Amino acid sequence: MKTIKQLVRQPLKTLLGVILMTLAVAVLCVCIGQALAAQTTKKTLDERFSTVAIPSLQEDIGGIDRYIVEDELLEWLEKIASEHPEIVKTVAPNRFLSAFIPEMLPYNTMQADNVNALGLGAFTKATYAGETYFDSAMFVITLEEVSKPTGPVGSQEEEEEELLSRDNFATLNDYYQYLEYIYSQSKGEIDRYRDTTFTDGYTVTLKGTITEVLSLAETYDNPLGRTAKLTLTLPNLEEIEALNLVPGEQYIVYGVDYFDDYLYLVQQMKTTGFKHVPFAPFDPKLLREPTEKEIQRYKQNKNINVYMIYNNAPLEKWQYELFNSISMTLCNPINLLPYEVVLDENGKVIDWILQSEYSYIDANGETVTITAEEFNRLYEIPTIARLDGSVEDFLASAEGEKWQAALEQSQANNHGFAVVGTQDVHQLPTFSLGDSTIGEGREFTAEEVASGAKVCIIHEWIAEKSGLKIGDTITLNFYGTDYGVPYQTTLSDDNGYLRPSASMYFGTTPVLESADYTIVGFWQGPLWPSAASNYYSFSSNTVFVPSTSVQTEMEQRNSLAFVSVILENGTIEQFHDLVKRAGYAGRFKYDDQGYSDIAMNFHNYEALAEQIMLIGVELYSILLLLFLLLYPTTQRKTVRTMESLGCKFGRRFGHVLLSSMTILVLASALGGYLGTMLWDRVVMVLKETTESAIALQLEPNVLKQVATAQLALSLTLSSFIAIFVAIPRGISARR
Repeated sequence: MKTIKQLVRQPLKTLLGVILMTLAVAVLCVCIGQALAAQTTKKTLDERFSTVAIPSLQEDIGGIDRYIVEDELLEWLEKIASEHPEIVKTVAPNRFLSAFIPEMLPYNTMQADNVNALGLGAFTKATYAGETYFDSAMFVITLEEVSKPTGPVGSQEEEEEELLSRDNFATLNDYYQYLEYIYSQSKGEIDRYRDTTFTDGYTVTLKGTITEVLSLAETYDNPLGRTAKLTLTLPNLEEIEALNLVPGEQYIVYGVDYFDDYLYLVQQMKTTGFKHVPFAPFDPKLLREPTEKEIQRYKQNKNINVYMIYNNAPLEKWQYELFNSISMTLCNPINLLPYEVVLDENGKVIDWILQSEYSYIDANGETVTITAEEFNRLYEIPTIARLDGSVEDFLASAEGEKWQAALEQSQANNHGFAVVGTQDVHQLPTFSLGDSTIGEGREFTAEEVASGAKVCIIHEWIAEKSGLKIGDTITLNFYGTDYGVPYQTTLSDDNGYLRPSASMYFGTTPVLESADYTIVGFWQGPLWPSAASNYYSFSSNTVFVPSTSVQTEMEQRNSLAFVSVILENGTIEQFHDLVKRAGYAGRFKYDDQGYSDIAMNFHNYEALAEQIMLIGVELYSILLLLFLLLYPTTQRKTVRTMESLGCKFGRRFGHVLLSSMTILVLASALGGYLGTMLWDRVVMVLKETTESAIALQLEPNVLKQVATAQLALSLTLSSFIAIFVAIPRGISARR
């Protein structure tokens, strides 16, 4: 208590000591904190940035673009990764699997709220090029019209002068019939035609009214009451005749490429000034025949041949036929087996014979061959059947078993999503190049990847339409790709896979694994990008998960969208030298998320932080020395007085140390607080001085630790001086 009173009696001296050490501690905290933060940032810089070498598009001989990374290049990359681990971290293991997710609704090119954002090309592509999501649908219809069967042998009687394009024909079957006629009539093309295989059998066109919807993706408008235009294709006439299709009867139908003609019509009519409110429900009361005056007026002013008026808008005949209809193909996969063309002695086609075997390449790249009978047993799906009673009774019957299976498959396919397993989404080219980004939420953490956490990232559009938010849980039912099914929507061409969409869920592809995943982020990117122009892209129907979270083996894809090479940061030049020496110059583009510039500037930052640390330590040492000279060295007179009064060494030592300790503890607390307050300002000054793209971040506890450590040091030095000052000088003995 007397020691404290003595400090109070000397306020100026005490205040000077507190100010002196407060400044010393603040300077030390900021300067050492900068150096420690620079070291920590340097260690974590590699974790925050990924340097990616991205394979680019290859033009094959003949000008054909290849969207894959060929096996030769992949083998070279694996070799380089093993020989130069200081350059190549890994060839990124981004893998693929499909899953149906009941809680999620897919994006579809033919949805009413999406059609405005897409051009006509999207619809023709969706219908004919196999790029759409699986549009499985099962309806009950009242059959109204049944056409005569058309076979594989064409019926055209006149030879065409020029070969028409696919776009000139309403169905693929019509196009094949046309090609058959042209090839069979052209003597110079007989050999070419002899080697041609087609995949259509005998076709019947059906028309009816939808009376019940059993299965359809929820993102479509309900087509109940609309006209269904169906194309039924079977291998031979006997199967068609056995169906005994009768207008006026009820039938259950199943197809896999549902198409909304009305939405297509509205999109197409946007360019013709059509004023009908898009996607409004069809109202028969608004439909009427045009007056003669209206016919003449539209013909003269707009060159429109009016057939009907709907909601005071003119409709031509072709528009009216599409206005309230949907289209769908009723096609068993067996009909997709190749046919062998039989020619007569004059080179005329006389028959098509279904090939007895079917070959395909499986996921392992091996060729698998099965008989047509085995193929039919494995992949047969129903197309159309008469209903004599209720749907429930039919599905419960022996005949309805395959329909029940198809219904379950349809519902799964209409919730199917491509699932990409990755260790870091930024390793995927589309994210590394900035075409896709993480919006709301976050990416996977290193801990989640290491532990195989069940977390996922979904597209923000899918989340909005499905009513999902960050933190919600969804169930992923994983299934693989059966490459024996010809009708797959996994995007591919002759050169390899472009980008993934969910594989067709079939009875041969059972659920391999089911797990609940927590949504941690939403990704942003094009909803339905063109693979031809954006070959690194994924459609919005893609879910990203940590590859370690999936127990089932995922497929390794070699498309440009999947393959990327993860380099050690700062090794782009070394890797590029290896690429050039191997003859692959021009095959890679590089992205390091700005690491090169950041690393260069950060080196200057780090060097300056080290210089500041040395200056800070020197300044602190000078101020501490000055303090020790003022306190406790100046306590000699007081110690002599205490000694003359008979005070023992311990009391004298305690008095000197306590006076110093009081000032040091108070100054350390104030200095630590002041250093914390100055931290952000100093960081900004250093960042601007070095033009660094990254600012240091440091936990305040680190500064507290620095303040505590210097307090221990200053108290230790003060203790030694206190011992020296309190040593007896012989005054008591002389007395």
